[in-house]
Amino acid sequence: MEEAIEKLAPAVEEASDGRAKVRWLCARMLDANENLMGAVRKYLKSIADSEEVKTCLTEIWNEWREQGISQEKVSDDMAAVFIRKAEDLCRGVVVFENKAYNWKDRKLDRIFTSKATGFPIMFLVLLGVFWLTITGANYPSQLLSNVLFAIEDRLTIAADAAGVPALVSGLLIHGVYRVLAWVISVMLPPMAIFFPLFTLLEDFGYLPRVAFNLDRCFKRCSACGKQALTM
Repeated sequence: MEEAIEKLAPAVEEASDGRAKVRWLCARMLDANENLMGAVRKYLKSIADSEEVKTCLTEIWNEWREQGISQEKVSDDMAAVFIRKAEDLCRGVVVFENKAYNWKDRKLDRIFTSKATGFPIMFLVLLGVFWLTITGANYPSQLLSNVLFAIEDRLTIAADAAGVPALVSGLLIHGVYRVLAWVISVMLPPMAIFFPLFTLLEDFGYLPRVAFNLDRCFKRCSACGKQALTM
Protein backbone atom coordinates (compact mmCIF):
# COMPACT_ATOMS: atom_id res chain seq x y z
CA MET A 1 0.00 0.00 0.00
CA GLU A 2 2.87 2.36 0.80
CA GLU A 3 4.38 1.67 -2.62
CA ALA A 4 1.01 2.29 -4.27
CA ILE A 5 0.53 5.57 -2.38
CA GLU A 6 4.00 6.76 -3.43
CA LYS A 7 3.18 5.89 -7.03
CA LEU A 8 -0.21 7.62 -6.99
CA ALA A 9 0.71 10.70 -4.90
CA PRO A 10 2.45 12.79 -7.63
CA ALA A 11 -0.53 12.46 -10.00
CA VAL A 12 -3.04 13.35 -7.25
CA GLU A 13 -0.92 16.27 -6.01
CA GLU A 14 -0.65 17.72 -9.52
CA ALA A 15 -4.40 17.32 -10.18
CA SER A 16 -5.51 18.69 -6.78
CA ASP A 17 -3.56 21.98 -6.95
CA GLY A 18 -2.91 21.77 -3.20
CA ARG A 19 -6.62 21.57 -2.33
CA ALA A 20 -6.46 18.09 -0.76
CA LYS A 21 -4.44 16.11 1.76
CA VAL A 22 -2.66 14.01 -0.81
CA ARG A 23 -1.57 11.02 1.27
CA TRP A 24 -4.98 10.58 2.90
CA LEU A 25 -6.79 10.98 -0.42
CA CYS A 26 -4.49 8.45 -2.13
CA ALA A 27 -5.17 5.89 0.59
CA ARG A 28 -8.94 6.36 0.33
CA MET A 29 -8.89 6.20 -3.48
CA LEU A 30 -6.91 2.96 -3.37
CA ASP A 31 -9.52 1.68 -0.92
CA ALA A 32 -12.05 2.41 -3.72
CA ASN A 33 -14.70 3.44 -1.22
CA GLU A 34 -17.74 4.30 -3.35
CA ASN A 35 -18.98 7.07 -1.02
CA LEU A 36 -15.60 8.79 -1.10
CA MET A 37 -15.23 8.35 -4.85
CA GLY A 38 -18.63 10.00 -5.26
CA ALA A 39 -17.46 12.92 -3.12
CA VAL A 40 -14.26 13.21 -5.18
CA ARG A 41 -16.30 13.33 -8.41
CA LYS A 42 -18.55 16.00 -6.87
CA TYR A 43 -16.07 18.27 -5.08
CA LEU A 44 -12.67 17.51 -6.66
CA LYS A 45 -13.54 17.18 -10.33
CA SER A 46 -9.99 17.99 -11.37
CA ILE A 47 -8.81 14.79 -9.65
CA ALA A 48 -11.76 12.69 -10.80
CA ASP A 49 -11.26 13.81 -14.41
CA SER A 50 -7.47 13.49 -14.40
CA GLU A 51 -6.39 10.86 -16.94
CA GLU A 52 -3.05 10.50 -15.16
CA VAL A 53 -4.80 9.62 -11.86
CA LYS A 54 -7.15 7.17 -13.60
CA THR A 55 -4.26 5.49 -15.43
CA CYS A 56 -2.19 5.23 -12.26
CA LEU A 57 -5.09 3.73 -10.28
CA THR A 58 -5.82 1.21 -13.04
CA GLU A 59 -2.14 0.15 -13.17
CA ILE A 60 -2.03 -0.34 -9.39
CA TRP A 61 -5.27 -2.35 -9.31
CA ASN A 62 -4.06 -4.51 -12.22
CA GLU A 63 -0.77 -5.19 -10.43
CA TRP A 64 -2.67 -6.20 -7.29
CA ARG A 65 -4.94 -8.53 -9.28
CA GLU A 66 -1.89 -10.19 -10.87
CA GLN A 67 -0.47 -10.73 -7.37
CA GLY A 68 -3.78 -12.26 -6.22
CA ILE A 69 -4.63 -9.30 -3.98
CA SER A 70 -8.38 -8.61 -4.00
CA GLN A 71 -9.97 -5.20 -3.46
CA GLU A 72 -11.72 -6.62 -0.38
CA LYS A 73 -8.35 -7.57 1.16
CA VAL A 74 -6.98 -4.08 0.47
CA SER A 75 -10.02 -2.52 2.20
CA ASP A 76 -9.73 -4.89 5.17
CA ASP A 77 -5.96 -4.32 5.54
CA MET A 78 -6.37 -0.56 5.30
CA ALA A 79 -9.10 -0.58 7.96
CA ALA A 80 -6.82 -2.70 10.16
CA VAL A 81 -4.00 -0.14 9.75
CA PHE A 82 -6.29 2.72 10.82
CA ILE A 83 -7.53 0.71 13.82
CA ARG A 84 -3.99 -0.16 14.94
CA LYS A 85 -2.98 3.50 14.64
CA ALA A 86 -6.01 4.51 16.72
CA GLU A 87 -5.08 1.89 19.32
CA ASP A 88 -1.51 3.23 19.48
CA LEU A 89 -2.82 6.79 20.00
CA CYS A 90 -5.25 5.52 22.64
CA ARG A 91 -2.54 3.68 24.55
CA GLY A 92 -0.55 6.91 24.72
CA VAL A 93 -3.29 8.89 26.47
CA VAL A 94 -5.55 6.38 28.31
CA VAL A 95 -4.55 4.71 31.58
CA PHE A 96 -6.24 1.45 32.64
CA GLU A 97 -6.26 0.89 36.38
CA ASN A 98 -7.64 -2.59 35.78
CA LYS A 99 -6.28 -3.98 32.51
CA ALA A 100 -8.45 -7.10 32.79
CA TYR A 101 -11.67 -5.09 33.05
CA ASN A 102 -13.18 -6.65 29.92
CA TRP A 103 -11.76 -10.18 30.04
CA LYS A 104 -15.24 -11.69 30.45
CA ASP A 105 -16.48 -9.95 27.30
CA ARG A 106 -13.44 -11.06 25.34
CA LYS A 107 -13.92 -14.64 26.55
CA LEU A 108 -17.58 -14.58 25.49
CA ASP A 109 -16.51 -13.09 22.13
CA ARG A 110 -14.19 -16.04 21.57
CA ILE A 111 -17.04 -18.45 22.27
CA PHE A 112 -19.93 -16.69 20.49
CA THR A 113 -18.04 -15.46 17.40
CA SER A 114 -15.71 -18.41 16.90
CA LYS A 115 -15.96 -20.21 13.55
CA ALA A 116 -16.28 -23.51 15.43
CA THR A 117 -18.87 -22.56 18.05
CA GLY A 118 -20.42 -19.27 16.88
CA PHE A 119 -22.90 -20.63 14.33
CA PRO A 120 -24.01 -23.75 16.28
CA ILE A 121 -24.68 -21.61 19.39
CA MET A 122 -26.50 -19.02 17.26
CA PHE A 123 -28.77 -21.64 15.68
CA LEU A 124 -29.50 -23.26 19.04
CA VAL A 125 -30.27 -19.93 20.76
CA LEU A 126 -32.57 -18.70 17.99
CA LEU A 127 -34.21 -22.12 17.72
CA GLY A 128 -34.77 -22.03 21.50
CA VAL A 129 -36.33 -18.56 21.30
CA PHE A 130 -38.69 -19.58 18.50
CA TRP A 131 -39.60 -22.86 20.23
CA LEU A 132 -40.38 -21.04 23.48
CA THR A 133 -42.40 -18.47 21.56
CA ILE A 134 -44.45 -20.97 19.55
CA THR A 135 -44.93 -23.64 22.23
CA GLY A 136 -45.22 -21.24 25.14
CA ALA A 137 -47.81 -19.12 23.34
CA ASN A 138 -50.20 -22.05 22.89
CA TYR A 139 -51.35 -22.07 26.52
CA PRO A 140 -52.10 -18.34 27.06
CA SER A 141 -53.53 -18.23 23.55
CA GLN A 142 -56.01 -21.00 24.35
CA LEU A 143 -56.90 -19.37 27.68
CA LEU A 144 -57.49 -15.96 26.04
CA SER A 145 -59.54 -17.60 23.30
CA ASN A 146 -61.79 -19.38 25.82
CA VAL A 147 -62.35 -16.20 27.85
CA LEU A 148 -62.97 -13.88 24.88
CA PHE A 149 -65.32 -16.26 23.07
CA ALA A 150 -67.21 -16.93 26.31
CA ILE A 151 -67.76 -13.16 26.49
CA GLU A 152 -68.98 -13.24 22.86
CA ASP A 153 -71.64 -15.79 23.78
CA ARG A 154 -72.80 -13.65 26.70
CA LEU A 155 -72.86 -10.54 24.50
CA THR A 156 -75.01 -12.41 21.95
CA ILE A 157 -77.48 -13.47 24.65
CA ALA A 158 -77.60 -9.93 26.06
CA ALA A 159 -78.17 -8.44 22.57
CA ASP A 160 -81.01 -10.88 21.87
CA ALA A 161 -82.60 -10.10 25.25
CA ALA A 162 -82.35 -6.36 24.57
CA GLY A 163 -84.01 -6.78 21.18
CA VAL A 164 -81.03 -5.56 19.16
CA PRO A 165 -81.62 -6.26 15.43
CA ALA A 166 -79.77 -9.32 14.14
CA LEU A 167 -78.03 -7.23 11.47
CA VAL A 168 -76.54 -4.88 14.10
CA SER A 169 -75.60 -7.61 16.61
CA GLY A 170 -74.12 -9.74 13.83
CA LEU A 171 -72.03 -6.82 12.57
CA LEU A 172 -70.75 -5.72 16.00
CA ILE A 173 -70.50 -9.01 17.91
CA HIS A 174 -69.92 -11.74 15.30
CA GLY A 175 -67.98 -9.32 13.09
CA VAL A 176 -65.94 -6.66 14.90
CA TYR A 177 -65.70 -8.35 18.31
CA ARG A 178 -64.93 -11.81 16.92
CA VAL A 179 -62.13 -10.49 14.69
CA LEU A 180 -60.59 -8.60 17.64
CA ALA A 181 -60.89 -11.70 19.83
CA TRP A 182 -59.11 -13.85 17.24
CA VAL A 183 -56.34 -11.29 16.67
CA ILE A 184 -55.72 -10.81 20.41
CA SER A 185 -55.80 -14.52 21.30
CA VAL A 186 -53.58 -15.56 18.36
CA MET A 187 -51.07 -12.68 18.14
CA LEU A 188 -50.70 -11.20 21.62
CA PRO A 189 -49.17 -14.25 23.44
CA PRO A 190 -46.32 -14.88 20.92
CA MET A 191 -45.53 -11.15 20.79
CA ALA A 192 -45.55 -10.94 24.60
CA ILE A 193 -43.02 -13.82 24.74
CA PHE A 194 -40.84 -13.15 21.69
CA PHE A 195 -40.09 -9.44 22.09
CA PRO A 196 -38.99 -9.59 25.75
CA LEU A 197 -36.75 -12.57 24.93
CA PHE A 198 -35.27 -10.73 21.93
CA THR A 199 -34.77 -7.61 24.07
CA LEU A 200 -32.92 -9.65 26.71
CA LEU A 201 -30.62 -11.11 24.02
CA GLU A 202 -29.89 -7.57 22.85
CA ASP A 203 -29.27 -6.27 26.38
CA PHE A 204 -26.92 -9.18 27.13
CA GLY A 205 -24.91 -8.28 24.01
CA TYR A 206 -25.69 -11.47 22.10
CA LEU A 207 -27.50 -9.96 19.09
CA PRO A 208 -24.51 -7.76 18.08
CA ARG A 209 -22.43 -10.95 18.03
CA VAL A 210 -25.04 -12.58 15.76
CA ALA A 211 -24.79 -9.57 13.45
CA PHE A 212 -20.99 -9.95 13.45
CA ASN A 213 -21.23 -13.68 12.62
CA LEU A 214 -23.58 -13.08 9.70
CA ASP A 215 -21.87 -9.98 8.31
CA ARG A 216 -19.82 -11.88 5.73
CA CYS A 217 -22.89 -13.82 4.53
CA PHE A 218 -24.96 -10.65 4.14
CA LYS A 219 -22.15 -8.75 2.42
CA ARG A 220 -22.36 -11.28 -0.42
CA CYS A 221 -25.80 -9.89 -1.26
CA SER A 222 -24.74 -6.25 -0.72
CA ALA A 223 -26.21 -5.97 2.78
CA CYS A 224 -24.66 -5.99 6.27
CA GLY A 225 -24.88 -8.25 9.31
CA LYS A 226 -27.16 -5.87 11.23
CA GLN A 227 -29.93 -6.66 8.75
CA ALA A 228 -29.91 -10.26 9.97
CA LEU A 229 -31.80 -9.11 13.07
CA THR A 230 -34.74 -7.69 11.13
CA MET A 231 -34.74 -10.69 8.81
